[in-house]
Amino acid sequence: MELTNAYLEFFASAILLILSASTLDHKKKGFTYIRPLTLMIFAAVFTDAWSWVFVGRKTAFPIVELVWVVDYIVMMSAVAAFHRYVLSGLKDATGRTSRWWDNIPYVFLTILALVWVTSPFTKHFFFFDKNAMPHYGRFYWFSQIGAGIVIFVDMIYLFANRRKMPLKTMIAYFSFVIIPVLAMPIEALTGSSVIVYLAMTASVVICHTFLEYDVDKVLKEQEEELVDNKSKLMLSQIQPHFLFNALNTISYLCDENPSEAKSAIIHFAKYLRMNLDAINKQELIDFEEELNHTKTYLWLEELRYEELLKTVCVVNTSDFKIPALTLQPIVENAVKHGFKNRKEGIRISVIADEFDDYFQVMVVDDGVGFTPSNYMGDGGNHVGIRSVENRLRLMCNGRMEIDSEIGKGTTVKIIIPKSQEDS
Repeated sequence: MELTNAYLEFFASAILLILSASTLDHKKKGFTYIRPLTLMIFAAVFTDAWSWVFVGRKTAFPIVELVWVVDYIVMMSAVAAFHRYVLSGLKDATGRTSRWWDNIPYVFLTILALVWVTSPFTKHFFFFDKNAMPHYGRFYWFSQIGAGIVIFVDMIYLFANRRKMPLKTMIAYFSFVIIPVLAMPIEALTGSSVIVYLAMTASVVICHTFLEYDVDKVLKEQEEELVDNKSKLMLSQIQPHFLFNALNTISYLCDENPSEAKSAIIHFAKYLRMNLDAINKQELIDFEEELNHTKTYLWLEELRYEELLKTVCVVNTSDFKIPALTLQPIVENAVKHGFKNRKEGIRISVIADEFDDYFQVMVVDDGVGFTPSNYMGDGGNHVGIRSVENRLRLMCNGRMEIDSEIGKGTTVKIIIPKSQEDS
């Protein structure tokens, strides 16, 4: 019987280890918290399996005692990991947690683990006889109920906030508790802890299943949003005014300066080709490539505005990647709106910097400026800017910050985090 229990728990621990390994490439926050929980339960099931192998063997008495100690410590760590998992769900759903309850379970579980470690000497929770058979101490019940108290209070908080949390998330949380609880009467009748450990394994499988479903759903939604943004980007990049002005400038140069007209045609063709190529790219590109595309665009605009448009590029770092057509639309926006209702010239600076946790590309102009709070609601066509924001968020977890003041100009920051995990 002991070996059968050991084989069952070794099989369960293999499932848990595979589940944990399968989430290593997942960047969703839920996996960040359930991964240590899965590993803790794996360690508990694995050590309990070895206890079945050695229990009742006098020669293995020190090993059995050690396994019992380690198994309980790991279980308390698993309860602590579950508490952390619950806190993450509550914070995502409500934006806050109960401060007084956040850290108390960690202290309480640590005390339980310390008392368990000393039990071979004090016999408070358990002890072994001379035949290496375990026996429960008079306070053994508290070692089991103590962890249950932590889980019970966590469940109360989850239930109190049930209306703010997705149904699938609630099912995952409660299945983790209810299935092992339902298995406890069977354990009491059979005297075998393997039933509860198998029930815990089933609970973890259910939690992973729901998380995988959520990840697949999110990925599908992001893919659809990227396709939608790609369509909008194609439309936003077809700028009749820019195309007309560029062709008109080239037409003028054909008579006045044929050699410069030839150079303008080459730059214009390069600009169109890079636009079309960029629209078809689904992956991130080198910042240097996006910067060159922006410079090509600026060359054409400088040809048109002559001395009225001054541009400066300060590249302190270029060793990072960025979504295609991210910088160029922002610079184009700076040119378009910088000259709005303005006769004097403007200066546009592109500055790339590296910080501890992120890369930053800043576009600064001294144009007319605007009120940021009214920008998206001013009735203008801002499809290109919205597309930039969306693709930054979806493709590299980046963001865009806009700061502007009427009469002084605008600063746009593109933030690319070095660690591109979901927050």
